[in-house]
Amino acid sequence: MDVLLINQAKKKNLYRIAIVLFILILFLQNAYIRVRADTADAPTVDWLVLLRVFAFSLAIVIGFLIYPQKVKLGYGAKILIVLALSAFLSSLFSKYATLSLGYSLLLIGGTALMIGLVYHAKDRSQLERIEKIWLCIIVFILLKDTITGLFFQDTITTNGGIQRAGFGLTHPNRMGTLAAIAFVIMPAPPKKQFYPIAVNVLIRLFLLYVLYSCISRVAIACFLTGVFFYYVFNKYQIEKRFLFVSSFTGFFLALFLFLNSFDVQLTENSIQYLKRNQSDIQLQTLTGRTVLWDLALEQAWENPIVGYGFGVTRFAINFKGYRGSLESHAHNDFIEVFLARGFLGLIPFLLMCIYSLKWATHTFPIRKILGLSLSSHAAAVVIMLVFVSSMFQIQLNSNAGAPLLLFFFYILCLDRYKQLSSLAKVPVQQLFQ
Repeated sequence: MDVLLINQAKKKNLYRIAIVLFILILFLQNAYIRVRADTADAPTVDWLVLLRVFAFSLAIVIGFLIYPQKVKLGYGAKILIVLALSAFLSSLFSKYATLSLGYSLLLIGGTALMIGLVYHAKDRSQLERIEKIWLCIIVFILLKDTITGLFFQDTITTNGGIQRAGFGLTHPNRMGTLAAIAFVIMPAPPKKQFYPIAVNVLIRLFLLYVLYSCISRVAIACFLTGVFFYYVFNKYQIEKRFLFVSSFTGFFLALFLFLNSFDVQLTENSIQYLKRNQSDIQLQTLTGRTVLWDLALEQAWENPIVGYGFGVTRFAINFKGYRGSLESHAHNDFIEVFLARGFLGLIPFLLMCIYSLKWATHTFPIRKILGLSLSSHAAAVVIMLVFVSSMFQIQLNSNAGAPLLLFFFYILCLDRYKQLSSLAKVPVQQLFQ
């Protein structure tokens, strides 16, 4: 009995370390910390790189230690492991093996930590706590980076004469997408309580400000898609909700066009905001993306089995965008994973995306076990990332960025749903002894 209590105490302490490590990784991977020159050569090792390597190496160990032995790996966890191993294997055959192995370590560490955290969770409340921790850290990071951009203008560059939040810090698309996701998963405040409601409204207004100041068309599309589907999935009568929100969206669009017909300046301002002073060629090529996609696919078919190595596809493409800098990725998750890891990574990646859509296709049975809040958040974010964000940027093929870790969290929650629903007659506490 004493041995059991000691083991439980060790597990609790390890779980707390895992949470701290989760927070540290979110900050290291997503916050603006320092400026680094963008060169074609492989980056050199500095204190931040070493800190990341240490944090993700520790994440592998902690994730393994907190994993409950009596719980079998589910389908989602197996896919994530295969996907992480595909990054490692592609790195072994890469021309830039050392750099690619470093990126693979980040992905493997993030995968191991998320598996440990989610499988260690004893009930729905612990799963929701992980989601809330992610949200709090991301809001803090966005606030820090926004303040940095406002008071340290010398660190920010302009884009086509347009000032966009994120340039010189992380990236406007990244900041905007994080703001969109955070807005969607922001929990509703308790009813008839002034201060929680006021704080909730202020945070939402701040997230809208970040989204607006980033001037990211991809992030705006993610935001609109996420809000739409969150509202649809956040009630039990989904069919009525879908009809209502579709009608409301059509009415709002018609009203906007009607008002624009009386105000030419309003129309011009709206167009210029989305156009961002770009030329017709830049708009037609989606800011050079279509050209980049053709080059990336051409290169991918030259090495279709294992790819060019995880995280180093910029060297394979060797394409400079309209700003004159080397493009760091293919600006499409599906093309990126094929270019980086070949069919070795593309097949499990597609299986992961298909599996994640169960949040939308099996929403009714899932919410009975995991609750309405978590299921509606997951369904909206999964649709945002798979059908919108993945088409124009890389979030699901990154080296453990915040959207990817949240996506992994939702994937693994599907495993927990299956396990908890199939073992509903067994006391949950017995599964984690």
